[in-house]
Amino acid sequence: MAETSLPCRYDARAHNRIERMARLLDSGLRIPGTEIRFGADALIGALPVVGDTLSLGLSLWLIRDAHKAGCRRSTLLRMGANAAFDWALGLVPILGDALDIANRANARNARLALEDLRG
Repeated sequence: MAETSLPCRYDARAHNRIERMARLLDSGLRIPGTEIRFGADALIGALPVVGDTLSLGLSLWLIRDAHKAGCRRSTLLRMGANAAFDWALGLVPILGDALDIANRANARNARLALEDLRG
């Protein structure tokens, strides 16, 4: 009897895209003289409301990539909840920007997606 197994959903190109996007959004830059890392999400989010909404759009792009790569619906829903929470944090004046740097929702979403894709 031949053994059948489900095909692995892992795709190296999708993995690289997801990791690059998360790094760009959450940790691509460092405050000189410190170990504090931040990304485009924090920079764009510094613009009240509009910036946070643009950042949400970039987070949704990462989620779209995860969907196209084959992530399960439950993973995509968790990723969406993380992105929505990050957006809501960013709406809080001043404190929201600091919390946004600490939250790193995109890095968390990349981890969720890659774990799901590895099966």
